[in-house]
Amino acid sequence: MNLGRTIIYLLMVMCFSWSYLQVTAQETSDCDRLEISLRVTNTTNGLDNGRVSISAQGGAAPYYYVFYHETGHLITQENTKNVLSGLPPGSFFCSVVDANGCTKKVKIDIK
Repeated sequence: MNLGRTIIYLLMVMCFSWSYLQVTAQETSDCDRLEISLRVTNTTNGLDNGRVSISAQGGAAPYYYVFYHETGHLITQENTKNVLSGLPPGSFFCSVVDANGCTKKVKIDIK
């Protein structure tokens, strides 16, 4: 066993591990910058005319929006459309994903 090689190998592993931890921590803090705001228009007399507009800030553009019903039924697939209209009363969710893969989820209540 060569003690010199063993020490160098251990130092390389420790440096690699530390570098990985630093990159992971940076990615997490970048995701914290992603903010979501929404503007909801409720239905009129219970008709299917509710509307939601979602804005994303922070993170990295472009942003992708996935809308789905509270039952899990997918309404739109991942795309850049941030407005959904013709909604009935109920609860919906939107997952916003930025170019770095950071994701935030918001609940939308249409009355």
